[in-house]
Amino acid sequence: MEKNELHRMLLDQLPDGVCLIDRNLTITYWNGTAERMTGFTSDEVLGRSCRDNVLACTDSEENSLCEGGCHLMATLEDGRHREAETYVRRKDGHRIPVHTRVTALREGETGEEIVGVVQVFSDGSPKTTIRDRLREAGDAELLDALTCLPNRRYLEDELSACLAEFDRLGKPFGVLFLSIGGLKKVRGEHGPQTAEQMIRVLADVLVDNSRPRDSLGRWSSGELFSIVRNVSRSELKKAAERLRTLVKKAELRTANGTIRVSTSIGGAVAKRGDSVESLLQRADKMLSESQGGGKNRVRIEGR
Repeated sequence: MEKNELHRMLLDQLPDGVCLIDRNLTITYWNGTAERMTGFTSDEVLGRSCRDNVLACTDSEENSLCEGGCHLMATLEDGRHREAETYVRRKDGHRIPVHTRVTALREGETGEEIVGVVQVFSDGSPKTTIRDRLREAGDAELLDALTCLPNRRYLEDELSACLAEFDRLGKPFGVLFLSIGGLKKVRGEHGPQTAEQMIRVLADVLVDNSRPRDSLGRWSSGELFSIVRNVSRSELKKAAERLRTLVKKAELRTANGTIRVSTSIGGAVAKRGDSVESLLQRADKMLSESQGGGKNRVRIEGR
């Protein structure tokens, strides 16, 4: 076996995605793990320019790195190693968090000439999700059939437990209603199966970008629900804005084009004396205000 072929085989077996990019920003190598993580095959990316924004990389605030703040470009300029928490868009349109490391490739007589970079990215999604825990416990009746997210029954039980813990230990938490906008239009133009596929994409996006200690589930046909632990009102609003942006940027690619939807979000932080019903009523009221103000908005109770 030739040395280059051996190196390629070893790189393909790494648990991390690896790609090589030359000085002209052309992608020259894309390993097997990069294919599995992103859904893009090497045939689809090799020879393409990094400027094509194949993965639509963003930072934690969902700002496009290709339009500014690109770690790869910076390393090509100064040769410094960089690491960052970023987000990439898979071929199916759903975004995943990744830990990215960028290192300069050097050649020349002195070994100082930068000829490209190697980019290594690791899956940053929570290793154990609520889905996994419920499956392992054999609680299939607590999973929504379409999304495999926790269903309303599970979420109500979890909410009761959070309120009891809040009363006993004072651990703060908040709740969010997420109403998916545009589903009726998707059903009308593309059919009910495509609308269901869009809901599944959103479920995957939000699960992959949620903290392991938080709960996310399907509340009703067009609504998701999240319990966000250890947050103040401002932190709950920040979490809601992040979820709103993730939904807005999620895509479903079909033969008839790319489909996107939006979400209206309403939320509230638990207060002393709250019951499940009172907390849900306050969050639902905020959702109504959010929907009344237009699409793609967040409204959290209080100031």
